[in-house]
Amino acid sequence: MANIVPTPRRSGTIPLLTYYSPSHRHYFDNFFKPSFDRHLAEEFELVAVADEQRCKTGVFQSEGWQFMARAKLESILGYLNDHPMEDIVMFSDVDVLYLRPIKQLVLSELGDADIAFQSDNDAFCTGLFVLRNNSRARDLFREACEVCDRCDQVAINQVIHQLPVKAKVLSEAFFSIWRTTGGRVWVPRLPIRMPTYPIAVYHANYAKGDRNKTLLLRYYEAHLTGGRLATMRVTTQALALRLGTSFHAFFIRWREVLFRSLKNYGT
Repeated sequence: MANIVPTPRRSGTIPLLTYYSPSHRHYFDNFFKPSFDRHLAEEFELVAVADEQRCKTGVFQSEGWQFMARAKLESILGYLNDHPMEDIVMFSDVDVLYLRPIKQLVLSELGDADIAFQSDNDAFCTGLFVLRNNSRARDLFREACEVCDRCDQVAINQVIHQLPVKAKVLSEAFFSIWRTTGGRVWVPRLPIRMPTYPIAVYHANYAKGDRNKTLLLRYYEAHLTGGRLATMRVTTQALALRLGTSFHAFFIRWREVLFRSLKNYGT
């Protein structure tokens, strides 16, 4: 059973629902929650759904993924049904960094639509969206739950055009790396390119596997908050992965020696 951990509701705030299993807990602890506390805590109320490990590895579309995907959709629908007085609700996966306050931005971008999703290149992304808690949005998640036999995102995109729900995509301020890879899934052999415009949210999708997702989150966090030295540290790790696992341990040791020397030189 999922364990729902809400925070006390304050007037004028928006509930932000998230869902994770034990394999994704470190994203919540190390990236999502610190950035939420830093930038969103004044305008949003966090509702964290901590579930059991339904997918053995937690890797996208691996064995058991469909059970986790359905449970995620059911938790969202359950919250909407249980809180009919909540007009606006936001959902976010935990492999996300928040970079600035976004309440007014998400309200403006939602406009008069029923739901606004982050763009997933050619699909609506179910890892980040904001909605109006009305009958059309609830029907969308109810229908998606019925057909979800593989992936929550596939289910939503399958049924959304069959329903009278008014949907749109959020702007490029809600960033994913596909925007700078030409729509390709990121792997270590590809460079990590930052957007040339300000972003409000970074979502580490379009990368498969825990190591790649974590590397991207560390890179963007380092680039945006830690400066050049912190970014170089993550870049050397990406280089090691690009060259192959046999070089990985060597580069990790070399990296630590290099940055220890640079710090000592700076002092």
